Amino acid sequence: MFRGGVQLSNVIPRKHQRFEKIVSLSHTIHFVKFALLIALILGFAACSFASTLTVKTLSSGVASTTFSGTMGETSFNLGIYVDDRLAKATEIVSGNLPDGLELDSDHFIRGTATRSGTFPLTLRSTHTFMGNTSTATGSITITVLKNPNIKQPTISESFTDGKPNEPYSSKIYAEDGDYNSYEWDYSGTLPDGLLLSAAKDVYELSGTPTKAGTYTFTVYLWDKYEAENGKAEETFTVKIADSTPPVPKKLTLVDTYDETTMPTEFSLTIGDPFVVFAAKVDNLLADSVEVISGSLPDGLKIDNDEMAGCVYGEVTKSGTFTFTLRATRDSSTATETFTITVKDPSLPSSSLSIKYKFATGYVNSSYEDWIMAVDNNGKCTWTGEGSLPSGLSLQTSGTNNEYVTLKGTPSESGSYEFTLSVKDSGGKTANGSFTVTIASGRNGLIEIDPEKEAYDDTDRTTTNIQRIEVIEKKEENVNHTVSLGGGGCESGFGVISVIALGIMLRRRYQ
Repeated sequence: MFRGGVQLSNVIPRKHQRFEKIVSLSHTIHFVKFALLIALILGFAACSFASTLTVKTLSSGVASTTFSGTMGETSFNLGIYVDDRLAKATEIVSGNLPDGLELDSDHFIRGTATRSGTFPLTLRSTHTFMGNTSTATGSITITVLKNPNIKQPTISESFTDGKPNEPYSSKIYAEDGDYNSYEWDYSGTLPDGLLLSAAKDVYELSGTPTKAGTYTFTVYLWDKYEAENGKAEETFTVKIADSTPPVPKKLTLVDTYDETTMPTEFSLTIGDPFVVFAAKVDNLLADSVEVISGSLPDGLKIDNDEMAGCVYGEVTKSGTFTFTLRATRDSSTATETFTITVKDPSLPSSSLSIKYKFATGYVNSSYEDWIMAVDNNGKCTWTGEGSLPSGLSLQTSGTNNEYVTLKGTPSESGSYEFTLSVKDSGGKTANGSFTVTIASGRNGLIEIDPEKEAYDDTDRTTTNIQRIEVIEKKEENVNHTVSLGGGGCESGFGVISVIALGIMLRRRYQ
């Protein structure tokens, strides 16, 4: 149908157009209502169903809030879940894991506990699914039981001393407990150049010490599975020192007149000029000096206030004087023994001689006979060598040690030869050769030279008799060491000092 040349068949009447608009608006309203309904449902679901955190033992898959195991034995392996999905991030909000357990990067709790006890924890974990992140918080308790099979270890052995600049190695050891779980530590000062290193049940101190000294340090040992029981500990002292003994300081006396170093044995003469001997310690003048044994010759003295470190004076009495000095220089000390023989030029100058011989003796009969040094100038010193009859010994006596007595009970027959030498304090000497015959088959008195009867026995029994004891040997041609011993008694001559008589005897056995 055409109107005015226009086809009108597809033209919608206006009233129909209004109806279509009304229908379209109705659809839009219904869609908005539906969307609001879905949003309300989702919001309600979100409000009504909060995320849940659970912890499961992976081996069994069982969820729980309490877990337990034995220290050093149980291996924990716990998974953390949010709404039954493995957590992607976990943190410990409160509490601490037992020693030996850790929260690893995969958000699992794993490890073997090294300390017993009860450990409550609060965890917070998150999980993201289809862009929706869920967060959950939960609490668990881990209980670690003590291991009855583990003992507290102890420390054995000790560290040795060492020397500077020499390789050093010394070890101590742990006992009891499990050597796979030992822990070592120390406090204090180690010797320079040394280190401590642990290898299970061994703690080794090694290296090369560079400095002498005394070092003290304390070593600690514990079993990491029984750490709460405390540590075994022991304190050690290690000395680093040269074992070579120090060289003793040397004491010398120097004559200040001509700077002569005096020998340990020398002589002075009554009437000599005033002498001054300076004591030195390793060639350094001493600060002080003192007599620690013996006595100085009469007329010599020490005064550390007037003449510090010196022995000085004029000798006034003849004789032989042995004494020991101790000198000090700063913190160093030294000792030395000196013998000074003082000569008296006014005494007779005739030669010294040995008078008389020894008589014949008999086996198993008491024997005693004597000889003497005549024209002696002061104290006599006797020496000798040879062989004495078995059972007899020599002894000295007299005011100046001028008598030598052979005394005892001989037990073997034979002819015995020996020599005696004597030197007085004036430097005179004399020698004598003697043969003593011991006969057998007769038991009687010895025949003493009648000339000797003119000498009173009291002249031969003064104090400090020196005896000679032969050390018996079974071998032939053996040098015998002579031992000197002293005794004493009173006499009209008073108490005197006797110069030691030393005789080396070579015993010949029949």
